[in-house]
Order: sequence, then structure tokens, then C-alpha cells
Amino acid sequence: MVVGNGQPGVVQREVETTFVSGICRKDATAVTYVGSDSCSQDGPRHGILTTSLFITATPTAQPDGTVFVKLRISKTHLDALVDAKSPLGTVQLPVVTESILTTETMVRPGEPTPIGALEPSGEHWEVTASVSPEVHAGASEQ
Repeated sequence: MVVGNGQPGVVQREVETTFVSGICRKDATAVTYVGSDSCSQDGPRHGILTTSLFITATPTAQPDGTVFVKLRISKTHLDALVDAKSPLGTVQLPVVTESILTTETMVRPGEPTPIGALEPSGEHWEVTASVSPEVHAGASEQ
């Protein structure tokens, strides 16, 4: 992504997972992954869980040409759906972890600078910043 001074750049990925969040018996109590309540239809209830990865990078240029990049990586990951037996049937309990990395680093023009890395679910994400003042400056500012 290419962003200007003070403008955040965002990379976002979301995944939706459907799971059995509850079991109902007509005119009875429902068993759900968060407790119980009443219901009017037989059968399973389904929930949707959204997991995500957000990377936000915001550069701030200094008068001497150096740039500070604020980086925030936020990741919500579905680790497992655990089956929980109940008298009405099996419901699924989502096990979710959330990780947040916030950092700031200095980047000099023309020098690619590794900022951080993240390995979600076997994938490897590496964030590297490069400053190219000639791309963003007018002819008199280069």
C-alpha cells in the first residue's frame, strides 16, 4: 500500500464461520452456547463468528526527512469449535484468541525497514516500510 503523510493505510481480511450455537425443542427451553432461553422451533440454531486480521500503518514525516510509522496489527483467530453435549443435542463452543501488536519505528528514505512479523494460522506476514520521497514530492521538493 502507498499512503501519504499522516494518512493511515489499512489491510483487512475477515473470515466468517458458521457454527451450531444452540438446539431447540418446540415449546421447550433451548440450550445455547451462552446459556438457555425459550424457543418456538425444533432443531439447531446457527451462529456466525467473524474472525479478522487488520493491519494499520500511519506514517508521520519529520522535517529532517525521516519518517515514523505507527503500526497496529489486530488479529482475532478461531482456535477451535468445541462440541458440548446437552440433553437436547450437541452445541459448539467457539474458542477465540485475540492478539494486538502496536509499535512505532523510524524509517529512512531509500532504506526498507522491517517493522514486524505475524504468523497467523501457518501464514507468515512480514511488514516492511520504505519511504520514497521522490514519489510524493513535487519537482521543487525532491
